[in-house]
Amino acid sequence: MDTLTVIVGLVLAVLILGLLAYAWMVRGQLRRLHSQVAEMTGWISSLDDSKSKQSQSNPAKSPLVQGLDPREFMLVDSTHGFYSVSLQDVFDDLESRFIKHDLVLDRRRNLKHLEGDSQGALHLLTTLWNFAGPLKLLATQLSDHVKQGQRIVWHIADFGSDDISIEDLLENSPIPYCLYLHEGPFSKPKGMQTLVESPWIPDDAIIVCVDADMSYSTEIYDRIRREVVAGKQFYAPLMGYLNEAGELYGIEHESGGHGFLAVAKSDSQRIGGYAAGIYRYKFTWGGEETDFAARLEQAGLHKVRDIEPRITAGHHKRPDTNRWYETCTTNEFHDDHQGETVKDTVESDVAVMSATPRLDSQPVEGPIITPILTHGLGNKLFQVAAALGVAAQNKGLARFVICSVTADNYERNKSPLTADWLDFEGFGGHGVVKVEGLPGSLAELFPRLSFEAETVEPRVLRKKASKYLLEPYNVGKDGFYYETQDFGPLSGNVTLEGYFFSHKHYSARLPEIHDRLTPAEAVTRHIDQTFGELIARRPVALHIRFGVKRDHYRPLVPSINWYRKALDTTPGDGPVLVCSDDVGAARLFLSELGDGRDFVFVEGQPQYVDMFLMSRCAHMVFSISTLAAWAAILNRSADKVIVCHPHYRVKYGRASPLPGWVVLADNTEVFQSEKYGAREEAEVATAN
Repeated sequence: MDTLTVIVGLVLAVLILGLLAYAWMVRGQLRRLHSQVAEMTGWISSLDDSKSKQSQSNPAKSPLVQGLDPREFMLVDSTHGFYSVSLQDVFDDLESRFIKHDLVLDRRRNLKHLEGDSQGALHLLTTLWNFAGPLKLLATQLSDHVKQGQRIVWHIADFGSDDISIEDLLENSPIPYCLYLHEGPFSKPKGMQTLVESPWIPDDAIIVCVDADMSYSTEIYDRIRREVVAGKQFYAPLMGYLNEAGELYGIEHESGGHGFLAVAKSDSQRIGGYAAGIYRYKFTWGGEETDFAARLEQAGLHKVRDIEPRITAGHHKRPDTNRWYETCTTNEFHDDHQGETVKDTVESDVAVMSATPRLDSQPVEGPIITPILTHGLGNKLFQVAAALGVAAQNKGLARFVICSVTADNYERNKSPLTADWLDFEGFGGHGVVKVEGLPGSLAELFPRLSFEAETVEPRVLRKKASKYLLEPYNVGKDGFYYETQDFGPLSGNVTLEGYFFSHKHYSARLPEIHDRLTPAEAVTRHIDQTFGELIARRPVALHIRFGVKRDHYRPLVPSINWYRKALDTTPGDGPVLVCSDDVGAARLFLSELGDGRDFVFVEGQPQYVDMFLMSRCAHMVFSISTLAAWAAILNRSADKVIVCHPHYRVKYGRASPLPGWVVLADNTEVFQSEKYGAREEAEVATAN
């Protein structure tokens, strides 16, 4: 029995040792296989990682593939085990991909007209689809520049234009070019990202983003080389715009567009190019260049932004739908029909932005602040200003959308602040006088806010927010509306809902607020043409709000004695420009002054024209009105005197008046609605 036990033990020991030896051999084989797979997949990841500048600009030089024969076969992991693929196939596939999930169908290059290689040349970047007319004009212009000795290379990303053969156009011109053919739908961010990351552009080159409708002279090239300094500054000049008649306008005003922008390629790559912006999923017009410029500034670059009349943008009509493709995919953030499965693209964008290194190697903190815009125009402007202020305080971005609420979906969208579904309409449900050629929506009125083209329900904004900040409308026992708390550091997606009357939300950013709330050029021209002579007389703006029946608050109209004292407080002897929601009642009311003042009553104008007109007066008097308050806030005069009623502080909070405003006491407060106003809005519009 003892001998048998020993034999069995020896046999088991040999078997165990054999199994261990076999396992060791299998382990070695698996480690070698894992090493091969890791080498291959690691190299692929390095090419797909926007942080790896070396691998993006020249994948063939990646240290992971040096010395490998491209004809060799490698095992690549898949969901079904392993399959064989040649390195050459991988090279060919990766060479056609420059940003994630964006396939370039074909690339063509012709540098025969460039003496030597492209080193030292300026690289012009243009993305388009079906834009034959402007493209031909730009090609003719650039041909002349090349003939004059300018060293440029034109990079064009085309999304299947069928109105012109771009290759034929370029083959018959002296312009050195690189053509990148994409599949649709058109997406300027994707097209521009392909160009920004092109291996045909040297890492130390200057790239110049040029819209297809641009026109400029050859002197601009020297200006670009002088102003663009890698790691320090980029060039984004103010330019003029041509109207349909070919007349130049807008050159004297700061415009929000950045259709012409020059920057070092290395700086663009450090911020992730266009793919890291909040517009990377966008298939509609506009916004991506301004976002790109904003992130360059966030990364520590100085923006050279002055007037350059030698650069102009041509006139062209956009599609009625404001979209390139009728059937293209919308931003998934707005797809309310997908319910809880909707992809939070904005939160993904925030993650990308937060991971993007600043040029000073400091991390970017970039929450996206989205206000829910509700109630009248004045209230909406306080919400806009709060979003801009909070975003700036947290080194983030303010994003603006139009909220869509109807009678049917009102119940699921209402909040403690919502009184009526009409409050979500563009001007808060208040009727707006329509004047041909003037804006009919908030997006048209404030082009520099870059409203997103589509509407979104407030509940979607709240659901998508990583933080939802509600500012309740609370009045304390002393009758004052208390100041909003400090929100502190923010990150991720943040939705704001509230009134935000306190100047502490925005007063530190007044220059930016003034800039972003610059009205459409048509409004400025209209005011200049209609009221220019009156403005030159330095009038005092006087606003009286009588109110209409759908108002949620019964406005207070001070006594005539208070208005007399208020007008006496303002200096000068200019006329009194009167704006009101009921001009007929205002005429009757002010007739009681009886002191021979020169009153000019403004009639038949949209309410926003009243606001911007009052903002250009020398001084201002008002009582209870957010519209009038914004006329005072937007007044840029250094010597202005703003007089408001003390009830403005009661209604809108202790911190609602800006520092420097005169809060003139009144001991004879009187509600005048019984005598003068509170008519139906249609009646007021008819009377005006």
